[in-house]
Amino acid sequence: MLLNLVTVHWPAVSSVMGPLHGCSYLFVIIATARHPQSAGRLTALALIPGIGGLLVTRQLDRPRPVAPEPVDNNQT
Repeated sequence: MLLNLVTVHWPAVSSVMGPLHGCSYLFVIIATARHPQSAGRLTALALIPGIGGLLVTRQLDRPRPVAPEPVDNNQT
């Protein structure tokens, strides 16, 4: 999109960059929705234009806390 501003909206650049930008936006949303660690909140973050993919990547890169193993008090 910034390239389009620099080229003063040349039709050739716009006709290539517009669909490419739209497809990448949809790819980020679909990839986030299909990710095993994704929740509804992350999919909503992916919908934010421009920065949504970066926010989702940042959230998915965070280490997840490991649940402690259950203690078995019924040892015989």
